[in-house]
Amino acid sequence: MHSLFSHFQPPTTTPSSYNQPPQQPQPEDHNHPHYSHHNQQPPPLSPTRDELLHSAQAFCTAFASSTPFNTLLNNHFTRRRRNILVHEHGLAQLAPFLGRAFRGAEGLSQYLSVVSECVSHEGMRFTEYTVDAESRRVGVRGQARFTWKSTGQTWDEEFYYVLGFDGEARVEKYEIWADSGAAWLASRGEL
Repeated sequence: MHSLFSHFQPPTTTPSSYNQPPQQPQPEDHNHPHYSHHNQQPPPLSPTRDELLHSAQAFCTAFASSTPFNTLLNNHFTRRRRNILVHEHGLAQLAPFLGRAFRGAEGLSQYLSVVSECVSHEGMRFTEYTVDAESRRVGVRGQARFTWKSTGQTWDEEFYYVLGFDGEARVEKYEIWADSGAAWLASRGEL
């Protein structure tokens, strides 16, 4: 019969070590639990569910109202600019903003420029926010009417964002799933 403690091994201290005073941590022992230093980094932040939801709603509202790039960047995206990642899923052959990673503040600017050169939107609204506080992500469903500028063709679309946040509840990863087939057909004037 196995006991709950069958795998327990007693400490390997000798009786002579029982009378020794405990060792004090050395100042250079940065891993010791009692070590403290003024330059230590604070523990990583964990935004609450409500903070993530509020940040996602504010970002979506700003995006829907075509907020200027610098305002969008400074108010909603991570301060660690190199960590920004934008990816609109789809085949790169269908549209110039699909199927590739846009990284950093420059990548975000490039993505938004390419999208705005190709399409315009109206009546954009967002619903059904789903928050995963543990992974710091928010999924959201959006709807809008899009127009491919060069052909003038329009289509109504439902699309999805997954927003990944940093410890300050600022957007770090911005993923988009949309109807890339409709965009492609509209770009060819075949919608």
